[in-house]
Amino acid sequence: MLDWLTNLSQKTDHPMHSIEEAERLLSGLPEDPLKALEEITSWLTTITNAAGFGLATRISVVKLVDETGQPFEPELNRLYLTSHALKEFERRQLWHAALQFWERLAHAYRLCLDEIQRDPKLLRAHQDDLPLLVVRTLRALAGQARVQRLRYLPVHEQLWQDLFALYRLSENARCDNLRVAAYAGETLPTTARQELLRALMLDAARPDSMLPRQTELAARITARYADAFLFKPAPEAGCNWYVDLAQPRPPEHVPGAAALPATVRFFGSGVVLVKIKEVMRRLTAEPNAKEQRFGDEYTSREKLAVLGRLMRFWGEHPPRRSEPRHSVNAELAVAHGFAAACRLLPRAEYHGWAEVILAMDDNLKATLGIFSDPATAPQQEKWLQRDASTRGLSVEIPRTSEGHARIGTLFSLKSENQPWSMGVARRFYRDSEDHAHAGIEVLAKKPATVLLRRVGQTGMRVEDWTKSSASSGYDYLNVIVLGANVNADRPELLLALGGFVAGVIYEAMMGDGKRHLRFEELLEQGEDFDRARFSWLAGDAAK
Repeated sequence: MLDWLTNLSQKTDHPMHSIEEAERLLSGLPEDPLKALEEITSWLTTITNAAGFGLATRISVVKLVDETGQPFEPELNRLYLTSHALKEFERRQLWHAALQFWERLAHAYRLCLDEIQRDPKLLRAHQDDLPLLVVRTLRALAGQARVQRLRYLPVHEQLWQDLFALYRLSENARCDNLRVAAYAGETLPTTARQELLRALMLDAARPDSMLPRQTELAARITARYADAFLFKPAPEAGCNWYVDLAQPRPPEHVPGAAALPATVRFFGSGVVLVKIKEVMRRLTAEPNAKEQRFGDEYTSREKLAVLGRLMRFWGEHPPRRSEPRHSVNAELAVAHGFAAACRLLPRAEYHGWAEVILAMDDNLKATLGIFSDPATAPQQEKWLQRDASTRGLSVEIPRTSEGHARIGTLFSLKSENQPWSMGVARRFYRDSEDHAHAGIEVLAKKPATVLLRRVGQTGMRVEDWTKSSASSGYDYLNVIVLGANVNADRPELLLALGGFVAGVIYEAMMGDGKRHLRFEELLEQGEDFDRARFSWLAGDAAK
């Protein structure tokens, strides 16, 4: 029945043997975007496998199937990133369908390009088709890399090799910087160089340390500014990374004075940082304004967070690991979140603790996370630690815990015979067997919980502090002080998400209860916590 798949005659028996038949068959796609894209992908697979297609017909049909499928992939991507009602296997199904589409599409276009290159007559006949075919194939390959990054999968050597080989083809054909309209409806033209830069600059942004939704936004920003990135055959100011088109490796930072082969290309952010800075200025001044270029489904706050990150990672001195890690094979006790940390960490000693607790009602104690019932103790898991440094470690995440761990998750960590420490997930990646791993920044090795009582704010006289707090019923906060040295130059603490207000003065219930501190600067907002800088007030006087 499927003899058209293996028919070796010069005329194909494939159902889409002509552009007219392809249009007819594509007109009956399912309304469901997942089923529609799966059907599109199936057509791409059979078109690629079918013999007997004339090159012109195959190119026309592949282009039509591609154009028909393009609107569905972003919809699946949106559902994968935003739909909280889906079960994990349903989200995986969406992700896999998007990845399969890009893989089959790249394969179909590469088949056409291979046939063109084998025959000089065909190359001359399809010279005008070449720039668009290269651009669309590069787009499909970069699409694979982007979708893989949404699940923290590495971009394998074969994909880098395919990207570089295709770009070298465009250079040899002298169409690497020729502008074409990739798809109808796209307002900006593109080039083979820009399509390669999409993949390179997204990799330079370190998507392994972003949330999937942030990675998608970073990919959009990268695409928007692809024409302004630097890409040079020789070292130049602003070109901080390089790739060797003859080596299937991801981008690397430009070395000092090392000699590099002629196949190396240097690239960097160029004037893009200036453009990003202007967008950030506008979004900060008008937080309710919509920046349509990056999608109105993202808030100004989300855009500012990702733009600020790109400023750092695309800048002259991007963040790097400051020290090497050594291998470790140990078991860690792990608990998730700020509330669990408040239960597990030791509390700073306070002479009046019993009196304070007796004066609180049960609702306030529950709000502050102060419990005495052992039955409510936080759940602890056992994870494997794989390496460590002074301020970081990596762990292998059990499959049952993958749904609870993400970039920005706060963890309480405890190894055998050691006190609890605090860390936050900064990086995620998957190994060849699809096991999830996390890189965790250690925020403090001996943190402690401290109860704070609000007594005033910057600018108030000390004698008015108690009067102010009495009128508001005394506001309490349970916080985690990072580090035991109260004389540190820039002390930090953690508190529940949304609790930070700059300038507020609190009494720290520790020791004799006479120490006061002031909230100074919000440093970070994680999944369920604020990380903030504070200052101790000398002599109980407001500064």
